[in-house]
Amino acid sequence: MSGSKENLLNKFSRNAASLRPEKTSSKNGVSSMRSKLLQKYKKPSYGPSSSQDPGFLSRSLDTSWIDVEMMGHWLHLCDQEHGGQCQKPFGLDSATFGYPKLLIDVHKKCIVEAEPSHRYACLSYVWGNVPTLKTTQDNLLDLKKQKSLETRGAEIPRTIRDTINLIDQLGLRYLWVDSLCIIQDDARTKHDQIQSMAGIYANSYVTIIAGNGWDANHGLRGLQGITEPRQLSSFLKTDFQENLQPYSSIWYSRGWTFQEMVFSPRKIMFQYQLATWECNEKSWHESSLSKVSTPMDISRFHPKVTPWKSKLVRDYSMRKLTYSGDGLSAISSLLSVMSSSFKGGFISGLPEMFFHEALLWQPDEVMQRRQASEETSDLPSWSWAGWEGGIMLDDWLAHYSHLTTYWSRPEELVLDDGNPTGRDLDASRPVFQITPTVTWYFGNTINERIPITPSGDAHVKCLTDPFLPLPPGYSRTHFDKVLYKDKENTLSTYPLPIQTEKIQRIVSARYIFCSTKRACYKSNKWSESGDGRVYFSAGSIITHLGAQRPSDDIYELVSISSGALSYGDGRHFWGGFSGIHTKPGGRRAPIPLSNTSEVHGDSREFYYVMWIGRKGVIAYRKGLGRILKSSWEEHATEDYDLILG
Repeated sequence: MSGSKENLLNKFSRNAASLRPEKTSSKNGVSSMRSKLLQKYKKPSYGPSSSQDPGFLSRSLDTSWIDVEMMGHWLHLCDQEHGGQCQKPFGLDSATFGYPKLLIDVHKKCIVEAEPSHRYACLSYVWGNVPTLKTTQDNLLDLKKQKSLETRGAEIPRTIRDTINLIDQLGLRYLWVDSLCIIQDDARTKHDQIQSMAGIYANSYVTIIAGNGWDANHGLRGLQGITEPRQLSSFLKTDFQENLQPYSSIWYSRGWTFQEMVFSPRKIMFQYQLATWECNEKSWHESSLSKVSTPMDISRFHPKVTPWKSKLVRDYSMRKLTYSGDGLSAISSLLSVMSSSFKGGFISGLPEMFFHEALLWQPDEVMQRRQASEETSDLPSWSWAGWEGGIMLDDWLAHYSHLTTYWSRPEELVLDDGNPTGRDLDASRPVFQITPTVTWYFGNTINERIPITPSGDAHVKCLTDPFLPLPPGYSRTHFDKVLYKDKENTLSTYPLPIQTEKIQRIVSARYIFCSTKRACYKSNKWSESGDGRVYFSAGSIITHLGAQRPSDDIYELVSISSGALSYGDGRHFWGGFSGIHTKPGGRRAPIPLSNTSEVHGDSREFYYVMWIGRKGVIAYRKGLGRILKSSWEEHATEDYDLILG
């Protein structure tokens, strides 16, 4: 052992009591810890023009080394001052999420069986393409031998080795790392642990996030006695908050790290050669105790407040995967937790409760296909999980009419996370009401047909009739408009089914099936603006899924539901009717709003249609849009049994 490391370990041994957070302590203990932490910082002096918060506490940064003792103070202060706020992600009982099966004992340097009483840390990092020691059925017994990880240290990437030593210095005994704590060739155990990922991270004492570097060999630089010095750039040293751009690191772009970030209630993050702290209550960094901006403001996400948190899907869909077939696996644990709010659970990432609405996701850019192997393909074209790229969030949510209520005047009360915001929005913001026109089934073979039973609209009539009997567990309340409130005070514009079971099914399906109508439409315009729109005489579709324009401009369309524009101006909405129709003489003009054959009161009626391609008898999604009701019913006369893969 080097002299510097020995001195550092002796220092931490003397301070073990202060670094190892206890479950209970007195007020004097809290005060003492806060005093120790505040002594490391000072209040800067500011001139009259300073824009800094007067309560801002700062300290100068060491350009070579990170203060590990300060990390221990962060942990202890959070323990004593934040309590349960930082121990229950989303306010839920994380004990129901699942626990790890194996852990690394950082003292004995070996793998051990995990026990519920073990307090452990987690590591979140980017694997990359570096070779790494993995636990298998053949080497598990050897890796359980004391000092086995030290003996085989050359096979373990630097980031993992550094984290093992860091956890030891922080006074913790156990660490969870996926490559070593999941038996990689035991399919059943691996599946169960991936499904339990929410619980593994939610129940961890702290998660170490290795946000620097491009793979697992980058390491945690700047830990004296453990790693090489960091190279702190001058602009970060003097202007940290203005220059930190968290989304630009590779870690933020990877699919598997998404739910690790979501579920970790407390995080020590290594990014841009700096250490930062994030928990549900505070965010700190090395040079200040002033709250810094949280890179992903989802630490308070609670799946029960909004029946379909599309923002999480949008953020995840833009992330990359080394193996594109992991599109559902890398988010399966998040879906498992969210299923407690969705009757029926999820089918390939879409909630059964709102299956008709969920099928209406639209790309916001050209997306790339996530392609699994043919033998295990569970990434269908009809699910967002089968694609990589941005999704139109607001436009998708406009189809969930239980989230937004409307008036005859241009003000709207918007339910944001189940609570009224009081914001006045643009009168052109559309609200759509979806009406099912087909019955869906799912299966993993073309002969397997399991019914899909959406239940979200069971009480939709309460939207227009506030005097209908209410289902159990609901009451009426008023915010200038009748709303409905469940036992947890979640608001909606009509009652939703109350979920009583904690966990619903999470299934992957290769195919969905329905009997519908089919028609072929000829396009009279392909958008030249790059927005992926294709226009017809009575509507339009958005492609953006890598599909090529047909040489004859003929598009095979099938209807999947019907809809009505209940409020707002939907002409500029995707698949909108500001598109093109042909006048005598070949001139194109917008479809007039005064066309009474298409307008019924305040609603414009249409069908949602999918542009499909084929591989044998299997159809696949190429685009999605809307066709005016009268046009579709006039031309779509062919019955069609759709097998969508």
